[in-house]
Amino acid sequence: SNTSEWEWCRFVEIWLIIVGTYAVLRRFGADNSSAAVGAALFAVAGNAVTAWLRMTMGEAFALCFLLPAVFVAQGYRTTAQWRRNGGLIAAFIAGALLVKEMAVAFVPFILAVACCVDGPRRLALPRNDPRTRWLIAVCVVASLAVLIPVAYVARVAPPDSFASQYTSRSFSFGQVLTDFSLAILPAGATASGLSGRLLAVPNVLFLFVTALGATLLWWRGPGR
Repeated sequence: SNTSEWEWCRFVEIWLIIVGTYAVLRRFGADNSSAAVGAALFAVAGNAVTAWLRMTMGEAFALCFLLPAVFVAQGYRTTAQWRRNGGLIAAFIAGALLVKEMAVAFVPFILAVACCVDGPRRLALPRNDPRTRWLIAVCVVASLAVLIPVAYVARVAPPDSFASQYTSRSFSFGQVLTDFSLAILPAGATASGLSGRLLAVPNVLFLFVTALGATLLWWRGPGR
């Protein structure tokens, strides 16, 4: 009930995300300035404003679990303790889904990082080995252990309950694109008029730089 305490908790939470993002980007191979700029998006990007202001948003809290999962996943291909680390990644995923079940959309990215990142700025094709199979198995089990009860509650929830809102929204491809743009683009993708046209420029540049960087990272793989 104390508003200031909620605000301080969210302030600390967002700064943990900023620091965690910086650490993840550095481990991907970004230099100090690039990692700092990437992490700073959580302070200045339009999508981050809601997380700073709405105390009840679960996405920010879920990211506090997802970022450590990515950090551990970055070294999964090369670690000798792959069973322990696989279980740790699964535990972080379960924590994120307990906070915000929609974070399940982030799970394939974590698996891709764990299976394809061979070191800073090094990508490789996933291997069909016990290490990979163990990770997929424990992550699937952890995800289902959280999502099955959530689905059951949504199924049996009374029509006027909060949980019933899961099935109250009809599916449309346009809405999926809108939600995807809100999650990916750093500037407000829903703005209209002149402001919307102006914000399209940094959004396009962001996508271009991201795609170019990913392409160069893949092209300059091991041995190139």
